[in-house]
Amino acid sequence: MTYTLKHLDLTATVASQGAELISLQKQGKEYIWTGDAVYWNGHNPILFPVIGFLKNGKTFFSGVEYEIPKHGYARRSEFTPVSRTENSITLEMTDTEETRKGFPFRFVLQVTHTLTEDGFETAYRVENRDERTMPFMIGAHTGFLLPFSEGAKFEDHTLIFEQPECHVTRYIAVGGQIIEDAAGQRNYLDGADRLPLSYGLFDDDALMLTGLCSRKIALLDQDGHGVGMEFDGFDALGIWTSPGKNAPFLCLEPWNGINAFRNEETEFSQKPFIRSTEPGECYAVGYRVRIID
Repeated sequence: MTYTLKHLDLTATVASQGAELISLQKQGKEYIWTGDAVYWNGHNPILFPVIGFLKNGKTFFSGVEYEIPKHGYARRSEFTPVSRTENSITLEMTDTEETRKGFPFRFVLQVTHTLTEDGFETAYRVENRDERTMPFMIGAHTGFLLPFSEGAKFEDHTLIFEQPECHVTRYIAVGGQIIEDAAGQRNYLDGADRLPLSYGLFDDDALMLTGLCSRKIALLDQDGHGVGMEFDGFDALGIWTSPGKNAPFLCLEPWNGINAFRNEETEFSQKPFIRSTEPGECYAVGYRVRIID
């Protein structure tokens, strides 16, 4: 099922499967990737309780081995609406027999999408309904439809950071899976505050960046049209388009969590950038997107 949100000159569509915001239009112009399977069949999936691939597809909770699929369960799960207004909707999923086969915890994940004056906000709320500490990863995978202006090319767009970045590490996951170099590429942006787009940037798959000082990033074309994202509360940022396909989209992905490292510990709770909640507690984080025109 899909739900329509409206506010001023903005219209959004939210799907109950995956609780994805699959469309954002301003005066009829679309900003969210369409999901064309020739390039990538996603739009804006929610990554929970893992991000990317696990090492050999497996991990351990309290010494017991489990298997969890790439990016976890949320993106394939049917969510139930729990509240709705004209410009906002909250949907939730709970653990099931199937999720507990790989992620042995009882939980509630709520996702709220709210249209604002110039874009939307997405908020995540994770409640631990288990009797032990629950570690997890959570993140976004928001795809933006390019180009923003008619006649522009992918290479006419630039990523602009809130401030010059001097201590960023880029990690590369071979074939999009396991991160081989635990040290990563240090000082990746070399003090720059912008990164011009080219398809060659993604020959090794996603840019997985940590150590960012910026809490805001903008994706703009040469005329200054595009989107901005605020992602306070996240430790890593994925930037991705389908390698080798010259795809007309780019994903901006704030993460708490990251793909598995080749030499990391096998216990899930020891993974970098994860979050955890105690029994009965909740964790909340979110991000905001605004249209720049």
